[in-house]
Amino acid sequence: MTVDAGYTDGSVMGATTVRLGKKDLARFSAVAYPELRSEPKIGMEHKSARFQQTFGGRPALPAPRRVNHPPFMQLEGPTVWTTVALTLHADGQSEWELVGASTFPRHWVYDNEGKLVSKVGITDFKEWWRHSFGKHTPWGDETSPAFVTAVETALERSLSTAIMRADTKPEIRKYHSGERLMVQGEHADQLFLVLDGVVLVLVDGEPRLREPIPAPDLPAGRWLATLPAPHALAQAARGASSAQTFAANVLAPQIEAYTGARCALVVLVDPFLSRVGPATDAVAALHELPDGVEYALHLPFGDASGLLDDLADAPVDAVGIDFHATPLAAIPDDFPKEIAAGVIDTRTSALESPEEVIAFAEQLLQRKPKGLSLSTNGDLQFVPKRIAREKLACLGRARATLTEGVPA
Repeated sequence: MTVDAGYTDGSVMGATTVRLGKKDLARFSAVAYPELRSEPKIGMEHKSARFQQTFGGRPALPAPRRVNHPPFMQLEGPTVWTTVALTLHADGQSEWELVGASTFPRHWVYDNEGKLVSKVGITDFKEWWRHSFGKHTPWGDETSPAFVTAVETALERSLSTAIMRADTKPEIRKYHSGERLMVQGEHADQLFLVLDGVVLVLVDGEPRLREPIPAPDLPAGRWLATLPAPHALAQAARGASSAQTFAANVLAPQIEAYTGARCALVVLVDPFLSRVGPATDAVAALHELPDGVEYALHLPFGDASGLLDDLADAPVDAVGIDFHATPLAAIPDDFPKEIAAGVIDTRTSALESPEEVIAFAEQLLQRKPKGLSLSTNGDLQFVPKRIAREKLACLGRARATLTEGVPA
């Protein structure tokens, strides 16, 4: 049981070394900013505590430059920062999350044994150089989410080191988003090492589903399938192909296979839409999907307020909304879709109570949507299995109270 929770010790900034050739002339410690620490969030029955901290600063040396916000000139160097969350459990388990980071330099995450466990996949020096100062940082009123990717294997790291430290200096090339690196079928005798960014591989020019995944052996009409939404696939492809193409060439054949096996519901997950909007193209792509099955569009981890007018006309039966990011006031009266209300926050191990879930659901029902179901706001893979079970149990007790009058 957690008796108390708090922060101790501090954080350490790096330093800038001035060199002349191979000789170190001077070393200047970076200027550290005050740590930004959220109050620890204590879980149900005091069995866990979640901590979140932002730390950063700026180089000690001046960096005169033109910037994109008033006063349009800066002498101090741009700000770097990292925001990390850590959840500690009374049984000794723990999990971390890289919540946000400056867009430069690259950020690396190590575990308590010093092992590299994750990294930020994309850096943007120009964005950082022109924007990262003053109020455009967590010490003002802005932050930046971190695009986290898996770390390389030991073999991949050794290969990259051999390439970059070879006797022959490698050629460094820059590619714009959507630009082709190489084309299938063309002769090639080069090996590429991606220094910054993420590469998408397309086969035969357009994304196509070679063969549908076999349907599970489950009772007909009593199972559901979860797939990425067409718009989500297009966003992940960074413009290499449209949402309509993904819908027609990739998702439609798979959904037809599931429909033939009597799938009851297809849940389409789109983690991008609530961040990039609007929903016009996303809704148009949904019309490319086959009939014969019910659809739910799930929008995890984001504010759906600006999308609801378009989604009212989408060819889906339900819309999953993250109510830890979307205010209740954004939901219009008589919304013509069932709302799968994301009332359980899967980004944290802090547990909700059935009473607070019930109270929120009762307020939502006053707006008279076509239907209401209770759900999580995202995938439960982000929390430990024990916490996931307790969160699902909370949903079950809340649902039982709302539908049958069973005490929570």
